[in-house]
Amino acid sequence: MKGQTLIEALAALGIISIVITAISVAVTAALSNAKYNQNETLATKYAQQGSEIVNQIRDDNYNTFATDSGDYCLNDGQTTLGSASPGGCTSPNIGSFIRSVHIVQGGCGNGVA
Repeated sequence: MKGQTLIEALAALGIISIVITAISVAVTAALSNAKYNQNETLATKYAQQGSEIVNQIRDDNYNTFATDSGDYCLNDGQTTLGSASPGGCTSPNIGSFIRSVHIVQGGCGNGVA
């Protein structure tokens, strides 16, 4: 009878271990997905802000904007394009993200994608 109780205790311990492991994996996956979704939302927000800033720059002074071409870093709080970056932006400039603008004059109107 004592041997049977030991086997039942070991079986229960095994089942509890499996359940705790499954819960741990589920919680870890949920936290990872939440962080990914948070970063996705922030990236979308920063991209939309960047697009609005570039549209405002274009609308404020189209003649100057029409001469811009190349890659520009668009830092947090920046409202002008500044000077073109030859290698593009290489380090995070808005939170943990890299936000840059690529301008091609003529764009889709000249068959350039």
